[in-house]
Amino acid sequence: MSKEKENLFQYNSEWFEFNFINQEFLETQLKIFTESENKDIEHYKWSAYIKVVKEENFKLKERKIEFLKLIEHDPNEHLWKGAIAILIEMKKFDQT
Repeated sequence: MSKEKENLFQYNSEWFEFNFINQEFLETQLKIFTESENKDIEHYKWSAYIKVVKEENFKLKERKIEFLKLIEHDPNEHLWKGAIAILIEMKKFDQT
């Protein structure tokens, strides 16, 4: 897969480094993007944040730190702020 396609959704390296998403997830998104009329990149990246919110175990301190590193480098602050709001509401991201 070309670097251009990998960067289409503007995922920083932490998405892959910390295994929040993988190549299969990215390829699925690219297929949907190619076949869909929806070309709003933010919608695809938001779906990645929703995947993380639903699947990750944020009871683990290490995972919280990795997530914080991920969002620290994401220029799309309204997306990660929305994800954090959901985590707090779900009580998956407490202070422990």
